[in-house]
Amino acid sequence: MQWEPTPPPIQPYGARPMSVGELIDGGFQVMKRNLATLVKISAAIVIPAQIITVLVNLSSQPDPSRITSTDAFGNTRFDFSNFRVTVGGAVVVLVISLIAQTIASGALTTAVSSDYLGTAADSATALRTAFNRFWPLLASGILAGMGMIFGFLACLIPGIFLAVAWSVATPALVVENLGPGRALSRSMQLVKPRFWPTLGCRVLLYLMTVIPGTIIAIPATFATNGDTRIIVSGILSMLISLLITPFSAATLVLLYFDLRVRSEGFDLQLLARSLGMEVAPGAVGQWQSQQPWPNPQAHSAAPWGTPSATTPPPPPQWGTQDVPPPPPPPPYSPPAS
Repeated sequence: MQWEPTPPPIQPYGARPMSVGELIDGGFQVMKRNLATLVKISAAIVIPAQIITVLVNLSSQPDPSRITSTDAFGNTRFDFSNFRVTVGGAVVVLVISLIAQTIASGALTTAVSSDYLGTAADSATALRTAFNRFWPLLASGILAGMGMIFGFLACLIPGIFLAVAWSVATPALVVENLGPGRALSRSMQLVKPRFWPTLGCRVLLYLMTVIPGTIIAIPATFATNGDTRIIVSGILSMLISLLITPFSAATLVLLYFDLRVRSEGFDLQLLARSLGMEVAPGAVGQWQSQQPWPNPQAHSAAPWGTPSATTPPPPPQWGTQDVPPPPPPPPYSPPAS
């Protein structure tokens, strides 16, 4: 009976280089496989944040009858107190959105990364990890946001470049337990060799999330009453976020691992760990550069048939290794007369 080697364990989903289309499809597959967990995470963050946002907007919306006033002489005056309340409400909504987005991105990244690596992470564990890493996540988001704002103000191209280069900063921060600045530089290091495919993935992801969200939010514009418009808009935004936020996080996590597979041989590292071997990060990608391959120019310098310094001598002929040389012939002497 012929012996057959045992096949290695099956690697986690996507542990191989993937195209842009496969990354988008992978995001849907992750959503389908972990729908309950991802929706629980999103609901635990999005619903309370959206309720607070609606209440703040209802209490801070401007009163049309108090925006301007007319004095006894017929002069129109602007009511600055009403304006300050509106601006203050907008600032509070911005802070709430930033906090909610930070926690959601960290928790969803933890859940999707665990699914990719073949381990189970429930919603409670993912949320706990996000809260433990809240301040690094918040600092990374603020640094990235400020950098992209300055980039867009200086010129459109630097802002686009930074938005693409920092695409996987959150997965790098969560998976590799990095600090804010190190996570941004790590993302730029991974994206640099694959900038254009990453740009294509981000553009496609933007179109797939913004366009449906805009279409779903259209019914809120038909509400004539201001309070009704705010409530309907809040409900629709909540429903959109429950589905779009997990899909975006799943796609970006798959993009992060795809970049590591291509630049560091991360798929081979996973296979080695499944076989019980430990491989340092990046060691697989550096293996070929450390091999003492011969230099082909060293053999082409000499003419054909001429031994070079690197060419070993020919082996001795068979059967002559241990045979002593024959004795020399006796000296010639003339015959006696």
